[in-house]
Amino acid sequence: MAMLFVTLCALVGAGCSSGQTDTASTSAQQSGAYPVTIDHRYGSTTLEAEPSRVVVIGLQEQDTLIALGTVPVAVMTWDGYFNSGVLGPWSKKLLGDQPAPAELSFAADGAPPYEEIANLTPDLIVGLYSDLTDTQYARLSQIAPTLAQPKDTNDYAATWEQITPILARALDEKAKGDQLLAQTREKIAETKSTYPQFEGKTGLSVYRNEDGYSVSAANDPRGQFLQMLGFTQSAAIKDALGENFDATISFERADLIDADVLVWEPKDVAALKAELAADPIFSRLRVAREDRSVFIQGGSDASCAYYFASVLSIPYLLDRLAPQIAVAIDGNPNTVPAIVT
Repeated sequence: MAMLFVTLCALVGAGCSSGQTDTASTSAQQSGAYPVTIDHRYGSTTLEAEPSRVVVIGLQEQDTLIALGTVPVAVMTWDGYFNSGVLGPWSKKLLGDQPAPAELSFAADGAPPYEEIANLTPDLIVGLYSDLTDTQYARLSQIAPTLAQPKDTNDYAATWEQITPILARALDEKAKGDQLLAQTREKIAETKSTYPQFEGKTGLSVYRNEDGYSVSAANDPRGQFLQMLGFTQSAAIKDALGENFDATISFERADLIDADVLVWEPKDVAALKAELAADPIFSRLRVAREDRSVFIQGGSDASCAYYFASVLSIPYLLDRLAPQIAVAIDGNPNTVPAIVT
């Protein structure tokens, strides 16, 4: 399976801000009772009883399931994520004595491994944060009840504020789901209160490729993270992005990314720093002169948290990334942010 950030580049995002409601598209005879029916892109799925053997085929739903008290029996592996296993440290610490999920791999054509999934005898398959097709959904539904992407939400665009209440209802854990949402929002608010200087400033998540600078939209998890902290994007960047998850700004128009802070996540931080310093256009920008860049080590736990954007990974990343952004945004070239890992 190709790295998710490559897939996302070609997708159109719907995106949801942190102002969304907590209401999952669900209906049940009474709250917390089974059967419960959950609507999604390909119709609806009814759970007759509380699931206990859950298989995750999306990128990050294991976080929410574990936070709700259910460890999946298996999770898909994704190229470029985690040096080992399929869980970040934010989820591992909640496992206790329970075994980690088994690891499954996508087929060469990107399809889920149907036979392996069937052999696990799941009673729920979760693909809320995925690019599940209608054909794949139909086949998985023959194995077990399957939750596809939320209605009116594009591939890889379901947010933590959508995923959490949906899974909480599926597991009959609405109160716990509400608590997780409240705790995450409280952590975001606490961080914004600690760093009020972020509010209204421009901030971009970028990476440098052979064509220029790829900028993440506000409906991409990385753009959402900066938006959570109060950062905005310039009108020119918004125009370049349109409805897409990202857009590439040419090297010649590097002035468009001259924001108050830039967040990068290269595999080789030293090499990228050297390229930026040698670039005659970028090196003249204020963001370069005042050392307003923050670097997340690509492939690190922090990098994975940047993409996951779950109720567990968001607090983890806030504690690590926000302080370094504060160093970068002070405009003092003598204060250099530490590499975030």
